[in-house]
Formats: sequence, C-alpha cells, structure tokens
Amino acid sequence: MNRLLAIGLLTLAGAAFSCRYDPVPQDNINELGEEQGEPSATHRQGQPCVLCHSTYEGAKPLMAIGGTIYYQNSGGQILPAENVLVRITDSQNTERKACTNEGGNFWVERDNWQDITYPLEVRAGGRRMQSIVGREGSCAACHTLPNDNSLDAVTGAARDSAGVVVVSESDLLGPCASGEPVGGAGGNGGAGGNGGAGGNGGAGGNGGAGGTGGGTGGTGGTAGAGGGGGTGGTAGAAGAGGV
Repeated sequence: MNRLLAIGLLTLAGAAFSCRYDPVPQDNINELGEEQGEPSATHRQGQPCVLCHSTYEGAKPLMAIGGTIYYQNSGGQILPAENVLVRITDSQNTERKACTNEGGNFWVERDNWQDITYPLEVRAGGRRMQSIVGREGSCAACHTLPNDNSLDAVTGAARDSAGVVVVSESDLLGPCASGEPVGGAGGNGGAGGNGGAGGNGGAGGNGGAGGTGGGTGGTGGTAGAGGGGGTGGTAGAAGAGGV
C-alpha cells in the first residue's frame, strides 16, 4: 500500500511539473541570460518583455504589449528613446497609448487591455509600422538587437529581423515630454441634490472615464445614493440620512 501511495504521489508531482513546464517559452527565457542588477522598469532593454511578463513566467506586471524604442544621435549611436508616445490600435479600432521611460521601455498592462484583438497597428512617435502585428505582444520578438547574424551592426536589421525600432530624435520632444495628458481624463460625478423635508436625497452623478464617482446624497431625507464610478473611477459615497 505504501509503495502504491508513493508511486501515485510521484506521478502527480510529475504531471504538475509537466503542466508548468513548456519547453518553447522556457528555452527562449533561458536564452535571455541572467539578470544584470535588480529588475526594474528600465531593465532588459531590447528583450521580449511579454516572454516573462506572462501567465507562464509570472513576472509582474503582466503585459499585453511591451517593447523598447531607440533613437540615433548625431554621432550615429543607437540609444534608448525616452518620452516617445507609442500608439497601438487593435482590429476592433480600440487604441492604447504609452510613453517610453528613461530606458526606452514601454508597455500596456494586460489588465488594461484584456480584450485586445489582433492584428495590431503601431505608431512610435512620428514613425508608423509598415506591417501589422499578427499575434506577438513582444516587439523584440521581431525587432531584435544586433547580433552575429545582423546585416546592419547598428540597428540589428537582418534577413530575419527588422532590427530595433528607431525613431527621430525630435520624437523625444512630443506630448510625453511636455507633460500633456496621453489619454483623456474623465470628469467628476455630480453632487447629490438636497432632500426636502422627509424626502430622499438626490442620487450622485456617475463619474466620467477615469473620474471620481458621484457626490453624496442631500441632507434632510433618506441618504442619496452615491454616484457610480466611471471607467477607472471610484464610486461616490452615499449621503447622510435625514434627522
């Protein structure tokens, strides 16, 4: 009996391991090499972000899209491009925007685009991607860093790669650099009306996209209902009841 139990436990353990282990993404992750320094928002520039920031590997945050943008300076060097506006549009004409950080990295979290529908169109700064993105969330899956197979030692362009994404230096001075809002901010919910004698308080208004929820109910009556939070907003609190 004990032997059979031991065999059963080993079988279950093996099955659990085999479900977790997928040789294709795991081999790709292993090829990335060891982390240099501490993981951060600027690490692993030019590497496929979604490979690790995925359900399989579990790096946080989970990403729908991620990549690195570069620019070429007057000396011909390829450097990470900060403050470049990246716009991604899916096949349902839904758009997400992101600004590159000081490492040139950008991403859209999966929670912010759960219903992303391929193929995608992408624009980085003033440069529009000529082809579409068929199914890959990591830009670096195609836009690889220079290696021994590169035909262009600067950008990494090769027979099997478009090379890294390089924008104009002027793209570093766009809306992300000036502090302009990348997405429209929602308005705040309206305040609840005051209840009459023995009446009910007015309902709070609904928050706009990204806005705060509606106001509290009026005084003098039953508490007014707090407004519902808009997309990304917080619901308003209920008002105080009457005396």
